[in-house]
Amino acid sequence: MPEKPTSRENERQGPLMTRREFLGFLRDLSVFLAGAGVGTFLGYSLRRIEEQQTPRRREVKFYRSGEKISIRDKEIFVPIKNWQLFFEKKPIMNYLQRHPNHYLVFKLVVPGVVESPELQVFGPKVGSQAFLIGVEDVGNYWKIVGLPPAEGGEIYLHFKDIKIVGNEGRIIFSDVYPIKLNFYTYTPPSGEDQRIRIFSEIHLPNELLKNLHQLHAVFDKFIFPPVVYIFEVTDVKKRGGINVIEENRIELPSIIFTNPIFTNEGLIVLTHELAHSIVKEIIYNKDQEANKRLFDAYAGLVKAAGWDIPIPSFSNPALETSPYFTIFDESHYVKREEPQESYNIHFYGHPYSDHTELFSSALTVFRFFPSEFIKGYNQLNEEQKGLVREAVHAIFNVLEFLNPNIDDIKRLIPEYESLRSI
Repeated sequence: MPEKPTSRENERQGPLMTRREFLGFLRDLSVFLAGAGVGTFLGYSLRRIEEQQTPRRREVKFYRSGEKISIRDKEIFVPIKNWQLFFEKKPIMNYLQRHPNHYLVFKLVVPGVVESPELQVFGPKVGSQAFLIGVEDVGNYWKIVGLPPAEGGEIYLHFKDIKIVGNEGRIIFSDVYPIKLNFYTYTPPSGEDQRIRIFSEIHLPNELLKNLHQLHAVFDKFIFPPVVYIFEVTDVKKRGGINVIEENRIELPSIIFTNPIFTNEGLIVLTHELAHSIVKEIIYNKDQEANKRLFDAYAGLVKAAGWDIPIPSFSNPALETSPYFTIFDESHYVKREEPQESYNIHFYGHPYSDHTELFSSALTVFRFFPSEFIKGYNQLNEEQKGLVREAVHAIFNVLEFLNPNIDDIKRLIPEYESLRSI
């Protein structure tokens, strides 16, 4: 029987903490969160008032998918579904109608994420609109999506109820709700690297998770590849991936795996995003030879196509169809399995946008469509061949600069020798 994908609970090892121990551990975090981000935005100074409570000890509850976080004596509930937190508008607004000079702050703190999602909702005497950072407005709810920390552990929903007194914002209630997020991943056999590379919010076939894991591992010889998160997405038009370079994280929508519009859609998108992390290494390297050569090759293609650097827009229909760039474009090679109107496939590759996109698209083409690329190259005229050849050599020069081991390059690009010799 085929293996099942592993569902893991992101747990911290050790005994359960008391509330006091937990809050002591988060002291520095709480001080930071109570800082200028809230008060400065509203123009009020923020002063903390200690709650008058009878000292008590209780175990910390960790919330999970399928549960609801109860806030302010069960006046506000936050349901959790997979990695998604839902903030129902009606009870929040009812509470603020009864407390018109208050505002509420919900902030999701995820270790390793620089800009945490934050929702601020104001009473009628404070403001008229909600303040959203990384929050989606979905009708009757606001939605925040978290992600399991790559190093394990929990994420935290930090809540503050702030009352405006004069020109001061006084915290009258504050609490932290720890959340454990489950995820699906591939677990390698014993003796292999057990690092979790792929985190999926939804169940995916184990063979697919294995393929993603193994593709990710191929990049180890050139970079420390970013962790990959696959978020639940059902909208057929939301198919793009993103490489959050500064946080070493790739985000992919599940729709490209559950409902692909062409063969290997998910693997192709992941390869493109991982390639961005490779080119990042040369951009920030002290030795700029490889970066300069790649940029010069890109600039040569742009000028040959009749444009100057920088090009006037990220999406350029004229360059989109230029033979200097279609040959490096993934969308030029894939065969659709869904109607054209479901998604504009042209945006899958845009090697004309800048030299990093040229590298990422070309590397993806070299891995998945090497024979088609060589066939297209042979159909070019001599002038076109010369500029395309220089771009191919500049792209491989990046890999050779980071790791000159030919066997490692061939694991990434199996047809390396054929492509390098054009």
